[in-house]
Amino acid sequence: MRYKNMLFKLYETEKSTILQVSGSINSYYNGNNSKNLNYSDLKAAIASLCEEIGIEPQNAKPINFELGCVIITTLDPSKIVKQMVSIKHAIPSKTNSNRGTLREFEFDEFYLKAYDRGKWLDLQEQLLALELKFTTYRSIAKHGIFTLADFNKKNLRSMAKFFLQTYKQLIIVDPRLYNSGLSKCRSSFVYQISCPEQWEEINKDKRNNWKSKYKQLLAEYLPFPSIHEEIMHSLKLEVSRFFGDNIFDDLTFNEKPDQLAL
Repeated sequence: MRYKNMLFKLYETEKSTILQVSGSINSYYNGNNSKNLNYSDLKAAIASLCEEIGIEPQNAKPINFELGCVIITTLDPSKIVKQMVSIKHAIPSKTNSNRGTLREFEFDEFYLKAYDRGKWLDLQEQLLALELKFTTYRSIAKHGIFTLADFNKKNLRSMAKFFLQTYKQLIIVDPRLYNSGLSKCRSSFVYQISCPEQWEEINKDKRNNWKSKYKQLLAEYLPFPSIHEEIMHSLKLEVSRFFGDNIFDDLTFNEKPDQLAL
């Protein structure tokens, strides 16, 4: 059955009856996903859900968990999504849906998803959704979360750090480079790195070489922050807003993304 955008299923086992609850806690609490939750909202939503179904938070185990942000962008979000080509060794495993362009990058215990949220909701705003879904209980437990009672600031900060560090590695070929007066040779390079399959076929050394050349082009031809820098800035603001304080006082970032083990 469905209730407040959540799906409820009962499973009978030899030892017990299990209630599985799935859906968006944001949609449950706010009615839709058009705005971001803050920490107080999340705690209130968990408490309300547990009260309504008559369970204690410490008795509810999350088997997967998705976190994300909706941010406003200066460029068309669909164009940005199309230029997301690679993260570490992964290229997009899914590139389209019945609602438009998206990108999914799959790893063993989580995946990233980016899409034009405004288009999905038939809104005029330029809204980009960036999500990370932990797909196993083990991947959630790595951040100290074993039950719904463990969704505290310390553990959520650990998840937030992983979320931001992972998106920091995402390679987005800035579409504004195409009209920036590049030479024929440099233009050919930009078109080459815009193809996800090209990143799949190269080794680590060449990957680092391409990233270095791409950063040089951004510095030389874009007199303003790249779209990736703009996205990371917005994500950091949203994460700080979620916690209601300056999370970056105790959040450090790996300045060499390829060294982050995934």
